[in-house]
Amino acid sequence: MTVEAWLREAFADPLLALRLDPSWGAAHADGRRRLREAMAETAAKRHPDLRREAEALREPSRLPVHPLLGFSVSHSASLGGFVCSSALDVGFDVEASARVSVAACERIAFDGREAAEAPSPAAYWTAKEAAFKALARTGLQPKTIAAVRVSGWRPARGPDASPDAFLDAFQCEAHAQGLEAALRGTTWRLGENEYCFFSIPLNQRPGRPIRAS
Repeated sequence: MTVEAWLREAFADPLLALRLDPSWGAAHADGRRRLREAMAETAAKRHPDLRREAEALREPSRLPVHPLLGFSVSHSASLGGFVCSSALDVGFDVEASARVSVAACERIAFDGREAAEAPSPAAYWTAKEAAFKALARTGLQPKTIAAVRVSGWRPARGPDASPDAFLDAFQCEAHAQGLEAALRGTTWRLGENEYCFFSIPLNQRPGRPIRAS
């Protein structure tokens, strides 16, 4: 089972798509442009009747907003990627594990305990980033990432029902002011990178307007 299939099952989203490519990494001058082109093509295939909305996703300076799909983008130096989901509110993050320090985590911590409870600095960092991104269209995204609280860490089962199918796979929750229910997320590590994905199911979406830009 692929990571994409694993996420589809874990988040009950059969249309979820995870796309990763080293040529989209921050080290490549045209990586962001290539990623946005792939994202626009994905949207056009899913909803060919919304071609104009798909084309708008090509612009790197704009938030990746689509009326019927949720997109989230992330880059590390060596890798770029995005998630496309039927849930409108999603957050995805990838980061080179070795780049994340304890000191950096403490600077974005909600309180003195939050970062220490995470399984690793990289898992904590990507969880904070992904949860913050998932709130972007809800009207409830706080002004600073520190105001998002991540907790409830527990080992996640990999795609072959083995706890060690992925290195250091964990489930976690995120909380922010105004949210009636916690956001659910999953982190995992493959190779040199740490990943995290958060999603708010449509039936739990806060009743706030979508921000278009």
